[in-house]
Amino acid sequence: MFETAEFETDEFLKLLTDALRAGPGSPEWREAVSRLRRINPSEADEYRLLIAAREHLESGREYRSIRPGPGFTRKVMESIQREASRAGMPAGNVLIILGATAVVAAIAVIALVLIRGSAQQGTVADLLATEFRTTLVSADFAGGIGSEWKTFGVQPVVSAKNRSLRGGFYSAHEREYYGGGIHLNEALPADRAVLLEMTLRTARPASQVDVQLFFTQDLAFAGPKAATQHELVVDVCNGQVSVFRPDASLAGEPMKLAAGRDEATISVRMNARFVIVRCQDRELYAGPHGLDPQRPRWPGVRFLTMGPEKGLDDVTVQSIRVMVP
Repeated sequence: MFETAEFETDEFLKLLTDALRAGPGSPEWREAVSRLRRINPSEADEYRLLIAAREHLESGREYRSIRPGPGFTRKVMESIQREASRAGMPAGNVLIILGATAVVAAIAVIALVLIRGSAQQGTVADLLATEFRTTLVSADFAGGIGSEWKTFGVQPVVSAKNRSLRGGFYSAHEREYYGGGIHLNEALPADRAVLLEMTLRTARPASQVDVQLFFTQDLAFAGPKAATQHELVVDVCNGQVSVFRPDASLAGEPMKLAAGRDEATISVRMNARFVIVRCQDRELYAGPHGLDPQRPRWPGVRFLTMGPEKGLDDVTVQSIRVMVP
């Protein structure tokens, strides 16, 4: 049927692809049909004429898929109706073509959903450019731990000294850390970007208190440190801020807090796959966070404490804010 060498070219295959994408009535459609009529004038159905030619030419090759352009389905329907009226096309053939058109439209919709899903997951650059305007949670803890939070492990308390959240007291004689803290009651969807900001009060660098801002995908807190198996952690211990991936590997470069500064703000931007961690004006890490991009996650704060109760006020959490775009 399509033996003529004039049509055995990638250029003509591209024309056929563009014609099918643009739909009936488009310049590409008219040009392709005009050229094919020279070798197959008996085929009344323009759509079948183009499809048959394209299938013949792409045999044994791989080319980009066809994505219907604006109004494609409507144009195909109108063309089918015109051809059926002019050539007396049997009703069965019309139904077959209608079914094929519906399949093409469904494929286009599925492709669009997949593309949008990828866009929501985004990149580091997309995450950096995201504007967070809606506050989900804002807590300063002066009045206690709000109902949007749930405690775990050694219960944290509000410091009588500075009205901010501090780690709970376990034992003055223990020389290992015991953990406890708070996490959001409601999990955050993985496909929704989030910004979490935590402000610390740091009276002095202290190893007696280790504060961890974390994101976890399960709430099975276990062991003396009340940790979960798979979590992203921003760790503040002895005046140093470090980021750890779920596999416990160090991410980025640790940062020493400036001497004499009594406050430090840590921010975490996160989407399905990436995270950006900053402390004050310095970026600590930007890249994959290692959490499951399909599962929701809970943000929280863990205090690891040991020794006398007096030193637990040295590092406290003044406020936490959670925002979404």
